[in-house]
Amino acid sequence: MAKQRERVVYNRFVAPTKRRGKKDSGEISIIILAASPGYRMKSYGPRALLKTDDGKTILQQILDCSSYHFPGSEILVSVGFEADKVIKDLQKEVVIVENQLYETTNMIEECRLCLNAATNDSAVIIHGDLIFNVNTLENLTKFGSSIVVDNHENMNLDEIGITEVNKNATIFSYGLGTKWCYITYLEDKEFSLFKQFCANRDRNKLFVCEGLNHVLDNGGNLRCIENEGMKISKIENSRDLLQNNEVNTTESYQITVKNNT
Repeated sequence: MAKQRERVVYNRFVAPTKRRGKKDSGEISIIILAASPGYRMKSYGPRALLKTDDGKTILQQILDCSSYHFPGSEILVSVGFEADKVIKDLQKEVVIVENQLYETTNMIEECRLCLNAATNDSAVIIHGDLIFNVNTLENLTKFGSSIVVDNHENMNLDEIGITEVNKNATIFSYGLGTKWCYITYLEDKEFSLFKQFCANRDRNKLFVCEGLNHVLDNGGNLRCIENEGMKISKIENSRDLLQNNEVNTTESYQITVKNNT
């Protein structure tokens, strides 16, 4: 019988040893940010564990889509609020990174901890309260550092937007028409700039978009990706979940069909 890989849990005081030698082509880390309690739904438990109409949790669906597009990549999930419940929902091959200060810090701290634990120099960063289908991640790594955007009202109007010039983002801010979908791929210069931004502990109460604005302000480029057939929604409350369960029907079907061909 093959020996099962032991689950590893890192916290803010423990980090793994980095791999040595040249990185394999296309090797990336998948980082899923799931530590936040989601104050509008705190009584429901972690948003990442909300069940969709196919019986899977939001987190399980994110893992399915990520593994489908990036097979063999290391996956790191940050946990905090009701961490034990989230850990029970994860497969053994997932690296768990615990933010013990989740109540007083924000997602930049989650990113810092995960980037310190990651063994690669490129990463896909996904917020853990998203429902999306497999089309959403198509071409994400094709053009270098990129973000997923929405111009078709998949995201709510009050979400963070971006300005776009020649298919590249120029600023993240509220009140803009093109919405950022909280999915980001970083490599090379952009990865280094973002990691350096997160490394400053004085910034641990900031949002991911503020780190991405730092990347843009310092000469980084973020390509805007919006795929045909993309469906995505950010779950802020139980009503959002009920309204957007149709997103995962196509997703689950596509994953099943493609994996069996």
